[in-house]
Amino acid sequence: MSSISTYIEVASQNGEFVMLDSNRIKSFLGERKGKRLRLIIEDMRSLSQEAYWRFLMTEISDHTGLTPKESDELFTSLYLVEFMLENIPEPLTVEQFSRKIEFTKRIAAQNLGIYLPDAGE
Repeated sequence: MSSISTYIEVASQNGEFVMLDSNRIKSFLGERKGKRLRLIIEDMRSLSQEAYWRFLMTEISDHTGLTPKESDELFTSLYLVEFMLENIPEPLTVEQFSRKIEFTKRIAAQNLGIYLPDAGE
């Protein structure tokens, strides 16, 4: 049995869940008519994690001279090597993103001497 996966982002708006890219799911399902599918629901990283990640990349950039995008690419590459991954699964769950954040903070402190405060600190 072959395994093909995709992700569909769903958000809560006014108490209702809506697909953020309904054409993507229609296309994905349309290609699999007559087949049995399994649906797995996972929490994605939170908006507060996204904001905190941008803050971390800005802080690192201020110390290194890299742009935030370059910092993101650098720490993503280091994360991939550390955990022997070919690529980062997208979208990351809250737990996976937390692990990436903690890894980044540890490497920044150990290798660059940059203290990165905890979220809300």
